[in-house]
Amino acid sequence: MNKIYLSGIIADPPLQRSQEGAPKHVIFPLCVSHKTKQGLVKRELYHVQTWNGVADWAHTNLKQGQRVMLQGYLTQRKVARPGGFAHIEVDVTAEEFFAAS
Repeated sequence: MNKIYLSGIIADPPLQRSQEGAPKHVIFPLCVSHKTKQGLVKRELYHVQTWNGVADWAHTNLKQGQRVMLQGYLTQRKVARPGGFAHIEVDVTAEEFFAAS
């Protein structure tokens, strides 16, 4: 099973990356904070993407600085770097958003 639930603040405005005739695609960074065992606040930045109808909804309703909760799954992609190097990045693909307070 590959399922993730996250709650955080949208760090940058959601960007629509769709092209004419292609599936709808929206991306944004999500800042998630939690406390460590030592009581320190740790912030992590997750790259979130959405597709199709969820992307339409996200593009219309989500704004930078807004707190959101989402359910989705982890995906991996290979990113090429200069010099022939490549690394794997892990993204969150959001399937559903929930009201956050």
